Amino acid sequence: MPAAWPALSLQSYNAASHHRFADDPAFIGSGYDWSGIAYNGDWATRISDTYYVTAWHARATGSLTFYEDNDPLGNTVTRTSSSLTRIGTTDIAIGRFSSSPGATIAIYGIADESTTQASFTSSPYFDMEAFVVGLDGTGGNTTTNFRVGRNELDGFYEDVALTATNITDMITYDRDSPGLGADEAYLQSGDSGGPLFTTLGSELVLTGIHAGIDPTLSASSFLPNYITQISAIVEAGGESLTLISAVPEPSSSLLFALGLGTFILSLRRRVS
Repeated sequence: MPAAWPALSLQSYNAASHHRFADDPAFIGSGYDWSGIAYNGDWATRISDTYYVTAWHARATGSLTFYEDNDPLGNTVTRTSSSLTRIGTTDIAIGRFSSSPGATIAIYGIADESTTQASFTSSPYFDMEAFVVGLDGTGGNTTTNFRVGRNELDGFYEDVALTATNITDMITYDRDSPGLGADEAYLQSGDSGGPLFTTLGSELVLTGIHAGIDPTLSASSFLPNYITQISAIVEAGGESLTLISAVPEPSSSLLFALGLGTFILSLRRRVS
């Protein structure tokens, strides 16, 4: 029997609820605009007119196709990456398209409140629910291979080493049972570079880019701690970011102690 295709792990997957391109009213992301995310074997998320963010170890380049809505037969916009700049020695990379994808494709604001490992439990991100974007398991290198789950942000670690030369601040979320019930999401191979969104009303607020997993945790590079560097790249190109500071207060709960060593499992599917 052939191996299963990589897919974002969910407590109880249901296509109507979790597959963006099932185009069903039951989709947990209904009411939000997902058009600014493209997948071509790697993930890209639009952050200004011509710039996007991706993961350095699974960086999106080449031709990328955006869908204006959740209809797999709907209108699309395809653009080609013209440059890519890494943020220091982190796992965050900023790409640029040769031309704008246009007004029908979403540009996401980035959460701008930084945090540290010591202050995380008093930050607005602690125990906040977030949307997790990953693969749907169809095996195709197209944007329609797009699944959405949820998790609660319950850990933060500084200077996490994916490798000795790839070191980034990470926000983490573990696999709870029942957690958020059927929607509870955990990253798998192939999800690297996909976006992590908190929300403000009906707006998706870009907060992380998936980077790694260990046996108990999923982790995303924490973009708010790199706003200055990201802004410098975008502003050098004559554009600007949308920064969102009105992050809603989280619910109160206990943070269970979590241990985290060096990540040893890359999310990108590798062929040996």
